[in-house]
Amino acid sequence: MFAWTQNRFLLPSWYGAGTALGGYASETEKLEVLREMYQGWPFFRTLVDFMQMTLAKSDLRIAGNYTSLVSDSAIRDRLWSRISEEHAACVNALLLVTGNENLLDDSPVLQRFIRLRNPYVDPLSYVQVTLLRRLRALPEDSPDREGVLNTLLLSISGVSSGMLNTGRLLTFQPFSLSASQQEQKAEMLLKC
Repeated sequence: MFAWTQNRFLLPSWYGAGTALGGYASETEKLEVLREMYQGWPFFRTLVDFMQMTLAKSDLRIAGNYTSLVSDSAIRDRLWSRISEEHAACVNALLLVTGNENLLDDSPVLQRFIRLRNPYVDPLSYVQVTLLRRLRALPEDSPDREGVLNTLLLSISGVSSGMLNTGRLLTFQPFSLSASQQEQKAEMLLKC
């Protein structure tokens, strides 16, 4: 999961959910079932809210920059197409289920935090891709490898700290959850 956070895909937390939820929600009655589950079942609400958070943290513009490291353009383009289509499907499905206009509309503090954080983390991601490319191009015995590697490791630490995915827990504002539901939600997020 750590590498998926570094490249801003966060793929394991949402990939496939758009196809599954979107397909199920294509019928009005089934969409209503999903909405009822979201409102009334803490487990499902936590699952959906966690996907909202990770999708909001994902950034396909940044992720696309990492894909430039894949040398085979046919593979890169095929995978990028699948991933970006599923990302859009997942966002659309979650918005249908939650009834929100944007991801995390129910958690404005977290939504704002992510929006304000990105301008600080994004440059580190671009630097990281440049460093990865430079490190791959250096011969194994190059005296420059250690310096590039150390700088790369610093960029990894910076992105990790900026993304807040290293043992810190960002929770959603529990507007409609009881204290026990909030505890259940926190426990679920800690297990992820």
